[in-house]
Amino acid sequence: MKFSSKILQHPNVPWTLWYNHQHPLGIATKTTRPSFLWKIINNNLPLLIEHSFVITYNGLSTFFWLDKWLLHSPLQKVFPNLYSHSIDDKVLVATIWQTSLLTNLRNRLSNVAARELDWVLLLLQDFQQVDQPDERSLTHGLSFSAKNAYSSIVAEDSTDPHHDLVWASKFPIKVKVFAWLLLRD
Repeated sequence: MKFSSKILQHPNVPWTLWYNHQHPLGIATKTTRPSFLWKIINNNLPLLIEHSFVITYNGLSTFFWLDKWLLHSPLQKVFPNLYSHSIDDKVLVATIWQTSLLTNLRNRLSNVAARELDWVLLLLQDFQQVDQPDERSLTHGLSFSAKNAYSSIVAEDSTDPHHDLVWASKFPIKVKVFAWLLLRD
């Protein structure tokens, strides 16, 4: 999750510039020869998106449909019919501002999707794009760190029946971590 966060939060670091040149954000195409780093980032990106929210300024690291940025839930969940007409689910907010939302939608919207489009356009009219990087935080308001991210995920998993069995045991930490990863698949 750390690499996924760095890709979104630090776009001007040399390795992130290289990565974004090789695999641009917001493009849903599959790579023919995925690198190890690409696999790590793409496997952990959904988890980061699920456990974070974004204060959007320039929209260059905020996913329009997937991130919590305009409402308390992702737009894909609030407007599922409109989202079903989307061409690219990883489209960035900055791309929507440059091209318009309609260029990311398929032709011939259903009646329900057309009504949802009206709602989204109404929400977007109050949004102002600012020349400042987006700020991504964990859902509980904490800044991103590996420790905070893990604590946020474990807090939601505390209802897991194996949680107390693993973490309250007197085994060494490396055995606990192995057992937790084994139980979490």
